[in-house]
Amino acid sequence: MTPRAASLSNLRPWPKGVSGNPSGRSAKALLSDAIRRELEAKSGRADNATHIARRLVTMAKAGNLSAIEIIADRIEGRPVQASHISGPDGGPIEMGQIESRAAIEARIIELLAVANTPKGGKQRGR
Repeated sequence: MTPRAASLSNLRPWPKGVSGNPSGRSAKALLSDAIRRELEAKSGRADNATHIARRLVTMAKAGNLSAIEIIADRIEGRPVQASHISGPDGGPIEMGQIESRAAIEARIIELLAVANTPKGGKQRGR
């Protein structure tokens, strides 16, 4: 059994009642949290959020297209973008059926081997 196949056989779902993220929310929210705190702070007659909103409206009235777009996105919501997914030449997407878990694992290993092979044909070491 290859090392990759062995690692795939070790995959198991988390037991009920056990978190897959025991540390909680990631540190990526630090900037968002800092911005929220700053916007909630009061500064003189108007709070920061009101000051920014007034400035944004003033810029939009002066013809600033970025400000107009921001306001439109906030008020009206972003426009829906259509997407079309199809198979070759616009036909249907073919969905093959795999009968067993072993066949799925073999296909994953095959695809990973292709993904890890550079254009020169030599497999990368890990």
